[in-house]
Order: sequence, then C-alpha cells, then structure tokens
Amino acid sequence: MDELGDKIYKRISNGILTRYRFEIPTALLDKMAEQKVKGKVQLFKEEALELEHFSKEMCMNINELYEKKLTQNCNAYDILLCQRFFRIMYYIQKYVYQNEKDIKVILQSLIPSMDKENLKAFLFMLLKNQQKVDEVYDLLSYDIDYKFDIQYTPFLGIGSKVIFPTSVLACSNLMRNTIAYSYLSKNEIVNDDGGVEPLVKVCENCFRQCSHRYEIFTNKKFKYKGKKGEIDVLVVSDSDLIIIECKGPLVPTSNFEMRATFEHIEKSQKQLDLSKEAFEDDGFRNKFFRDSLHIDGKRRNVYTCTVLGNRLFSIWSGVRHPIRNIYELDMILNNGEISSPFAKWSIWKEQKYSHTDLLDFLRQDGVFIKIMQDSMDSYFNKLTFAGKTIQYESYMWNMRKLFLLCDNELRLVEKNQEEWDVFLKISEEQMNTIDLK
Repeated sequence: MDELGDKIYKRISNGILTRYRFEIPTALLDKMAEQKVKGKVQLFKEEALELEHFSKEMCMNINELYEKKLTQNCNAYDILLCQRFFRIMYYIQKYVYQNEKDIKVILQSLIPSMDKENLKAFLFMLLKNQQKVDEVYDLLSYDIDYKFDIQYTPFLGIGSKVIFPTSVLACSNLMRNTIAYSYLSKNEIVNDDGGVEPLVKVCENCFRQCSHRYEIFTNKKFKYKGKKGEIDVLVVSDSDLIIIECKGPLVPTSNFEMRATFEHIEKSQKQLDLSKEAFEDDGFRNKFFRDSLHIDGKRRNVYTCTVLGNRLFSIWSGVRHPIRNIYELDMILNNGEISSPFAKWSIWKEQKYSHTDLLDFLRQDGVFIKIMQDSMDSYFNKLTFAGKTIQYESYMWNMRKLFLLCDNELRLVEKNQEEWDVFLKISEEQMNTIDLK
C-alpha cells in the first residue's frame, strides 16, 4: 500500500463532499484470479477452511458441495471466488480509513458506487465466464419481489450504477447467505438434491457405519387413514423401530430464519405423529413390512426423532418427538467420545457400542441430554421500548460445568493430568476468553 499509494486511492472533493475514490489495479486482480491448474479451482488456505466448515454445515462433503448448483452455472466455489474482489477492496479501505482522522470523510466513503458493467468486468476476471458473472450479479441483486436484506442481496442498482456494502460482501458468510436466499426465493435449482436430501444421506451413512446390525431404509412413502406420509430414514432392529425425520435448515441468523426453523420442526412433528400412529397399528405395519420392506413385520417398540443439521434445538424438551443433532447422533453410533483439549470421556455404557446407547440418547432424561442440560447457565436479557421493558430468560453452555460433569459421570478414556490440573485452576471469567476447540 505504501508503494502503490495514489495509484490505488485518492482523496477527492467536489466542494460539498470529500471522500475517497479507489482504483484496483488489474495486475493485482490478475494475480488473485490466477488458476495455474486447468480444470481445478485453486484456493487460498483461508478459503479452503471456509469451504470445509461450510460443507459440514450443509451436511455435504467437498465434492458434493462442488456439485451443488446455486444458479444454472454457478456453485458455492464461484461465490467464494467473487468474494476475493470485495475482500481486497475491504482491506485496502481498512488501511486507508485507519489513517484518516476526519470521521465525516470515512462515512462519506463507506458505500462505494460503481458502474454496473465495470463491476461485472472485475467479476469476469475471477470467474472467466460471462454467464456465471450475470448469474452471480442477479443472485446478489435486490429483487423487489422479496424482502430487502443486505446480507442476502447486497447489490442495489441505481440506473447504470450499483452500490454495495464492502464490509458485508467481504466479511459475511456469502456462500451461506446466497443459499439461504435461494431457499427463500424458491430457487428450484438450489432445492434440487437429486431426490435425496444431503442430511438423509449423512444420517443413513451414520447407521450403516455403526457396528450394530440395523436394517436401514430411506424415503419410504406410505398412506394411512387417507393421509400420505413419508419417512426419511427408517431404522429397524430386532426389537425396535426408529422413525427419523431429517430437517437440514442452515443455522438461523435472524428472527425470520429462526421462525422458519420452528416451522421445519413443527412440520416434522406432524409427520412423526402420523408415522408413529401408523406403525403402531399391527395391521398396517405387517402389510407395509411385507410389501414394501420385505422383512418380518412383528411388533416392535416405536421410537421417533427429528434430526437437524444444527445444534440449536438438540436438547429442547418441549416437543412430542425428540430433536437431535446429526453429528451428535454420529458420535453416539460410531465413536461415543466427548472430547476436550485435555481429556476424553465415553458416553457408551460399555467398551463397545450397544443398541441401548442409542435408546438412551433418544430419551429426554438420557445421560447425554441430562449432562448437556445441566451444563447450561441461565441469563436474562432486557429490551426497553417506549418506556416498557421486556425481560426474558435464555441459556448458554458453561464449558467448565460440561467438562466437570463429564469427568464425574462418564467413563474416562484418556486425560492429560497436567493440563487438567491447569484447567481446574482457571476461573469462570478466564474460561469465557479461551479457545476450547
């Protein structure tokens, strides 16, 4: 920045407003857009970490995420590549603004205005495909038919110009936001998962990898008392039947998305009500098992569960059917370990997995759920508006409590005693500031 100086930014004034104008050298963008291996997308380390985290949130592996289309020609990788342009802009602006003492000049420079075609030209340098450029531009542009949210649609066209918040485009999870907006706008391309939801495939694989022998069926449709139903994952053991509804909403980031998550849960609860009633009916169960599953239709205990891709509701007790997180389910079936930086404990009752571990996991008073609930701390939030105050109670995890409960109630697998002793001396305040990944 010190070397390029005036070539990148200038402080300009028209007599009324003083602001900064930025010009990104094409040589710098060429370097950022360089792809040395034909047919492969080369990423910076930070981008690779973003993709790894996002693929887990989407319940996909990296290859599946690459195959998932957001538009006719674009996937999440293309969104990530476009973000490079806004990130270099953001860091250049940040450098300049940190050295600017006049706050008015900074405020008047925060939202850049750019010719629409120039912006598309910059994006073309990264995507190298005009169709992709046009689709990404449309995807990020505000559409009057849907609600305005700069996290979803940060491009606002004004005539031949477009304005956008650089910090939002650079620092937000743009891959996640474009998919969330695509779901909201009923984008059929995003909703096309080849007939099988990613979370259903992950859930099925969790049971197939388990050492216990289960019969596993997916996407089984049925009709009971004139009502149509479908079971995402049906797990059959010798004595039990487990009916699972998979709902893979992204982690909600607004009240609107939180409400949508509740709607997903309520829908799954109604589906499970019907499924449970149907499979507790001896006549229906015998016929369905014989004709559709081709296995013994003897009476089995019926268990139900909603599996989510996020953890926000995984220990919620106010529902008819338990809600569990997919990665916690995987842990129960295939590993059994709760890990910390200094110790590991097993949630399994014995050295190896048994079917009773799964049943305990599904119980609201089971060991895992009780530990998680007991490690929560309550706190109160207050909202004041027009002289009125609303106070509500919420909860957050206390990691110190969680680890102590695990140490007292679970079977120890391994422990670094020296680090554990250091942990015991850490105060509650210090616990809130350290990284416990």
